[in-house]
Amino acid sequence: LSLRMERAKKRQKQIGIIRLALLLPVVILLAAFGYDLGQKAFKNFKEKRMQIVAVVQGNLVDSLDGRALVINQEHLVSAPKQGRFENQVPENAKVRKGQTLGCLIDKDQRLLLTAPGSGIYSAQIDGLEQVLKDPILNAVGPEAFSFQPRTVNAGTEIRAGQPVCKIIDNLRPNILIVRIEEESSFLYDLKTGSRVNLWLKGQKAGSALVKEIRLDKPALLKLEMDDFCEALIGQRYYGVTLTQDSGSGMLIPVSALWGDDANRSIYAYKDGKIYAKKVQVIRIKDQQALVTGVEINEMIIGDPSMVEPEDIIS
Repeated sequence: LSLRMERAKKRQKQIGIIRLALLLPVVILLAAFGYDLGQKAFKNFKEKRMQIVAVVQGNLVDSLDGRALVINQEHLVSAPKQGRFENQVPENAKVRKGQTLGCLIDKDQRLLLTAPGSGIYSAQIDGLEQVLKDPILNAVGPEAFSFQPRTVNAGTEIRAGQPVCKIIDNLRPNILIVRIEEESSFLYDLKTGSRVNLWLKGQKAGSALVKEIRLDKPALLKLEMDDFCEALIGQRYYGVTLTQDSGSGMLIPVSALWGDDANRSIYAYKDGKIYAKKVQVIRIKDQQALVTGVEINEMIIGDPSMVEPEDIIS
């Protein structure tokens, strides 16, 4: 009996050794797997903190907001005698020279009024048509923005010599006087002969040439549109935005740059490896830098402070 018990104990001991031998590799594998997961998690966490981003191609755009006074070439049509005017063309309709615009009625008499030239018909006479003919900035000044448009022919009866409508010449570009209140380096970069884009309520209205600049406070710009813009009729004043591309090419976050102004560099990231790389900064605006020395879609480190010396491949 004792011999049998001794053999059983020996067998259990052997089974325990075998189980331990089988379990040990599993434990080692699990430990290795856990270590690998931990390393990957740490790497992912570190990469996330490095803010890895891609180089993109785009434009740096300067912009200014202002208030524009619109000056068109406008020809007034006046009543030769007293009467009541009945128009025969709708507001903002295009007319040709000599076309009948309407009738001036006085008792039983009907006098036809015709267009003095081709253009766009409007009965919105504001009293500024003659005041604003081809203004010079030094002569106009900011007081031009104090002019109050008014309806001249509001009554039913029109007196002799009173304007009844006008023809806006749509073959001549619009002239704008733009008042700028804000301080901006873009304003001081503009010169006579510069070109800008004009935006109305988020929509591009066209391009314009800077004809004159008056850098007072407020600053004034005189612009000439490239073409006549119909979006600039109907009102005398508009809120506008002026923009100009200040450079196009490869854009990166300003935060990715390190080194002094004479020796700017970035950290490039590829296949889990980090390389130091020199770049040349062309321009910086709104936390973006226009640079050379990188390629589109190249991955770079957005926060160089997270890079340790041992991370860098020499």
